[in-house]
Amino acid sequence: MKLSLVHPHSSDAHKLIDRLLAMEPVKLRYDKIISQLVEGIFKKEQLIKKFEKLERTILDSRERNTAAIESRNERGYPAPRGYQPLGIREFIDKRTSSIKRQLNGKETGYIFVHGRPGGRLGHLAQGGFGRGRLAMHMLIQGDLNEDKSISKKELFTMLSGWFDVMDREKDGKLNKAAFIKALPDAFFPSGRKPLGRIPEPYVAAGLFSLADSHLLF
Repeated sequence: MKLSLVHPHSSDAHKLIDRLLAMEPVKLRYDKIISQLVEGIFKKEQLIKKFEKLERTILDSRERNTAAIESRNERGYPAPRGYQPLGIREFIDKRTSSIKRQLNGKETGYIFVHGRPGGRLGHLAQGGFGRGRLAMHMLIQGDLNEDKSISKKELFTMLSGWFDVMDREKDGKLNKAAFIKALPDAFFPSGRKPLGRIPEPYVAAGLFSLADSHLLF
């Protein structure tokens, strides 16, 4: 109900939204669009009116369903842990009020925070240069025998293959700029690269720093 308008995503991902809304013209335009929606097609009175029409339409079906549940001695709501969903009218009222308070600067709204560092896939990798996406990519590419794990030998084989692909001049070493530029080729040796910079430069820079620290193994 109180989900943030300016940060409707987890706190450690999707930074593009934060960067865009940090630009005043973009933020003003965004707020204007939200205001128009709240005062237009999503106006509280309009939503409640449509809900009441829908409620009348399905009333007979709901009554039959309730009777069927009672006849089967099913628990129904509240759920086993006592959860009782919010009524739609109450949700409309509270969500609309929260949006208006946020637009007026009186409320920041709720920002979801993942329980583990690194977000949804944070448990798959440590450090701040790629989180689980990097780890999962390495696992899939390096798991040669497809046993859903990666051995030391498989990891060495994968990294050696990466280096051979990236070392275009066959110098036996790579500086940071060359490493960052060539890493996408190692990630996608088949040449079928997705759109965009994958991995992003900060991921490549993190890997280079780790490898150049002589602490990899």
